[in-house]
Amino acid sequence: MRSEPYTNQNSFQKNHKPRCLKKKKHFNSILERDIFAMKQVLQILKQGTIRWIGEIGRQY
Repeated sequence: MRSEPYTNQNSFQKNHKPRCLKKKKHFNSILERDIFAMKQVLQILKQGTIRWIGEIGRQY
């Protein structure tokens, strides 16, 4: 058995910062804020789609 503690080797964990510690962005309008939020959502969906396709490819 190992005596070292378990450490997760995901790169996500290394780059992850709590939202409350991130620098707050100031937007000139609600439209700019919404567009920024939509870009973040699209990025998350893109990453999830790539992972999903990879899992399908791995199974077959």
